[in-house]
Amino acid sequence: MKQPILYIVGACLLMACAGRQQPQHMDTVAVTPTEDSALQTTGANPPAVSTEEQEFRTFFSSLRELSDGTHDTTLRSMVNFPLPIDTMTKTMAKKDYRRLFSAEMQHKLHAVTDENITRLEDNLPGEYYQRLKRMTDSGTAMYNVQLQDTALIFGKVNGQYKVIALKR
Repeated sequence: MKQPILYIVGACLLMACAGRQQPQHMDTVAVTPTEDSALQTTGANPPAVSTEEQEFRTFFSSLRELSDGTHDTTLRSMVNFPLPIDTMTKTMAKKDYRRLFSAEMQHKLHAVTDENITRLEDNLPGEYYQRLKRMTDSGTAMYNVQLQDTALIFGKVNGQYKVIALKR
């Protein structure tokens, strides 16, 4: 009884595969655009944003979307632990990261606009910022995201942007 069914299934698979036409491959040559794609699609000049800032904004958008509570492992990897809170002496451990992404914080993250994001200057005064700068990759920028009464500071650590500090 099993053998006829196997033969029928096999025949159906062969017929299904034989009936499909393979796409014809055409050799194409990539042509580089002569104008910026933002200019082509919208007719407006794109904003002057550095590649590094674009990379940060992409990271921040991902962080905001992943903060919903269902992507714990990925979200934990987006934070540099131990996370300094207010000063370098008080920190948040990896096991407590869920407090960082509470429902209230998720609401604050989703309320962020471009006006809330600033690039921190490389030569900010104070030991706190100097220590944060030493935590990041050399030659990369740090960003401050103001979330109402809280601020998250971001920097590149081992080639990836991460949350590197929390200020209340």
